[in-house]
Amino acid sequence: MESGADGRRRTLIAVMNRLKMDIQITINTLSRSGWSQPRIARELGIDRETVARYRKLARQAESGFELLTGSSDNPQSMAR
Repeated sequence: MESGADGRRRTLIAVMNRLKMDIQITINTLSRSGWSQPRIARELGIDRETVARYRKLARQAESGFELLTGSSDNPQSMAR
């Protein structure tokens, strides 16, 4: 069993390794606008592999939305 300090440290590291939601949304928006992965990375000052990972997660989330609803509508546009 982990001590309290070790558990808190692992949680802190996991949180620190995630991009803020606004950056994730920006990656998705720029990607949908036709920007290349290197261009997005350069403009945001983050690694290309990070951009690739979040683009992949966004695609998976959208395909899961389509499976659940039978709709290809963007789930973000439905919130408006």
